[in-house]
Amino acid sequence: MRRPALGTVAIVGTGLIGASIGLALRRSRACERVVGWDRAPTNARLAKRRKAIDVVARSLDRALRGASIIIIAVPLDSVKAILRRIRLHAPFGSLILDTAPLKSEIMAIARDAGAGRQRAWFVGGHPLAGSERQGPMHASATLFADRTFFLCWPVAATPGYVRRRAADFVRALSAAPIEISARRHDRIVAYTSALPQLVASTLALAAGEEKLHRAFAGPGFADTTRLALTAASFWTGNLVANKTNVGHALRKLECVLKRLRVAIQSSDRHRLERLLRGASAARRRLA
Repeated sequence: MRRPALGTVAIVGTGLIGASIGLALRRSRACERVVGWDRAPTNARLAKRRKAIDVVARSLDRALRGASIIIIAVPLDSVKAILRRIRLHAPFGSLILDTAPLKSEIMAIARDAGAGRQRAWFVGGHPLAGSERQGPMHASATLFADRTFFLCWPVAATPGYVRRRAADFVRALSAAPIEISARRHDRIVAYTSALPQLVASTLALAAGEEKLHRAFAGPGFADTTRLALTAASFWTGNLVANKTNVGHALRKLECVLKRLRVAIQSSDRHRLERLLRGASAARRRLA
């Protein structure tokens, strides 16, 4: 039989993203086996019960043994220490790929740690997929299906075979690999990820201050504020770490809101309709 192309994959962090990666790999049969490790042993055991991983490693070092691809699926604040430790124990020639939602800081750490020049090659990754629900119990084999998966290179001299290997891994998840610079990535996600979260939270807060009854809120309100249910601890570090780009996005939002408010208060139907039509056209382009 032909040996699976991706060999053994080690997943460090078996929460929503890590467990979903395991389920997707098992579904595509693209790897030989999936080994999982988590600082919270209950997460790893639950991921195994859900068949997202084949083996629960007793330690991080054991999880890395024999791995050809190592996935770091932990919160942004934890990636730094984990990456430095993995670099020291990763098998020679292995590929290390993270899933953190910001890339500039991670790329700098990878360059400083020499992850692209020593034992293993590091690639920065970010799947545009997730949920307001966290943990392996909410993982899905189709979480990444037809979703963009950004790939960033910490060093310009990253060989072509490493790039192809990273892209093959992404395609095994049924996702679409897109190469991008870390700086551009962080500007984009300020609008497409951070801003939706802040808008949902702002709307929920504003409505909450009116002390409205839940019976007064229809499906439109529920859909628009869904992201406000995401754990605050997940977002605080990400927003602060990308504060410059998020600040620019918020100022742009404030300008648009001001134009809408002025059009409404001045009863300028023509201007209001033009703004709403522009929003509809932008939504169709981005969908």
